[in-house]
Amino acid sequence: MKDGNLIYYKILNKSLNIPGARVNRVEFLEKNLQKYCTVEQIEKAKDTSIIKAGIPEVVLEKTVRSVVQEHTFKVTGISTLTGMPGGLVMVATIPADLAQYYYHVIVLAQKLAFLYGYPQFKNDGSDYMDDDLVHHLTLFIGVMYEVEGADKAVLEVSKDHNSETISKVPGKTLTETAYYMLRKNIARFVGLKITKKTINQGISKVIPIVSGLVSGGVSYFSFTPMAEKLRVSLKNAHESRKDEIVESI
Repeated sequence: MKDGNLIYYKILNKSLNIPGARVNRVEFLEKNLQKYCTVEQIEKAKDTSIIKAGIPEVVLEKTVRSVVQEHTFKVTGISTLTGMPGGLVMVATIPADLAQYYYHVIVLAQKLAFLYGYPQFKNDGSDYMDDDLVHHLTLFIGVMYEVEGADKAVLEVSKDHNSETISKVPGKTLTETAYYMLRKNIARFVGLKITKKTINQGISKVIPIVSGLVSGGVSYFSFTPMAEKLRVSLKNAHESRKDEIVESI
């Protein structure tokens, strides 16, 4: 279903063009760790990772919870979506509110990834979607929506983020056919999920306008479990490689 893929990437592109959508890893870590860590720990975390910086697990988890809570509350402030055309018309007119919702999804995903050991995603500063960032975000969103294979893919990709590769994102894993197909499936699933949601509203058979797609309450109760699924996935990947990284210190 080509329509689902088009809708997904249209939403992702619009969300990524909102100021602040691309998170700066160094600035984020510095801002969020300064309450709990020494200057030396923060500098080492920025240069390597939280594990190698010797930052206690309790601090990591406290920071993670704080970030999740921040974006969960922010997403509830999104106004109810109105006037969303269905089908292909939607591709040309993605509502600002929907883009804002996914803005919080992708910003939270990046922040959690950085806390659990990912390096800065490549970004050349242009307006088009950076392949490196988009590929990772798609896997993360797949985990949030429980798309089959996404959790395993995140675990495999996370294994490459260690002291030797902290300055770059692995390219090989993300270009393999299996992961290409997985990303394609995730894009189609998310795009179709959105269009099906408009159909389920039953406003009209033609679905020219669908109001109330995401109210503040619905946003809250949909965003919370999505955030938790990604948190658990990244934490499990983090735990799976923690002993190996600590031994190399």
